[in-house]
Amino acid sequence: MKGILVLLLGVILTGCALAPHDQGMSHYSSGKYDHAAHQWNISNDHYLSQYGLGLLWHHGLGSTAKNTDQASQWYIKAARQGYPPAMNNLAIIQMKKGYTEAAQSWLTLAARWGNQTAIKNLRIYNLPVPKPDLYARQQAAQSSKKAEQARSDAVNAMLLNSFMQGYLGGAPSYQPAMTGRSSPAVKPSACTSDSQCGYGNACVKPMGSVYGSCAAKVDEYGRRTLSSPRSGVEVRTFGSEKCSFSFECPDKFKCDQSLKMCVMK
Repeated sequence: MKGILVLLLGVILTGCALAPHDQGMSHYSSGKYDHAAHQWNISNDHYLSQYGLGLLWHHGLGSTAKNTDQASQWYIKAARQGYPPAMNNLAIIQMKKGYTEAAQSWLTLAARWGNQTAIKNLRIYNLPVPKPDLYARQQAAQSSKKAEQARSDAVNAMLLNSFMQGYLGGAPSYQPAMTGRSSPAVKPSACTSDSQCGYGNACVKPMGSVYGSCAAKVDEYGRRTLSSPRSGVEVRTFGSEKCSFSFECPDKFKCDQSLKMCVMK
């Protein structure tokens, strides 16, 4: 039993463990710089690890000697992955070494991503400060994606609601109903599945039959309801009756004895 408990605990702890780059950041925040270096070297392809190693070389922390050339190499790797703080720190080193054009380029790019430190440094060096257009574009794209997801969720909720009302045996007034008149969009025709009838319509079949007729689905007031068509071909089985008598149906509807469904009069 002890062996099992230890194994389960090991699985749980492994599942909850931080990624090496995050562990490195945790050690760095606690002043354990050599532990941080170890974790960052494990995951030195990640931009946070690259940035962290740059910090260690930049400031000479722990057993890592101060070396701005080494720091630059790590900063530029993170900067090329689009990490603005690395762009800023790289620019500071370049500025001190006299590479002003390269430094201005990195500071400008970081400022366009909305990095406040880079914006302040541009002002300190009396350099033009660009608008954070890349950051704004990113935010707009994220907002658009969220709005699209919200619209998709709303449509899916509406379709699910229609499906629940039409097919899962709710109140009789919300069961599938067939209009007594031909719909302008869908004329009665032989069908085997809802997908042959179009959006918002159903293939209504007599009991025990695989063939039916296309009909519009409406609510208790005769208004069209929307739901995705089912694509499967099914035989309508006995026991799926929706009504037996007309008094079970809403006003303006009757119980069709061959279909055992509420249809408009």
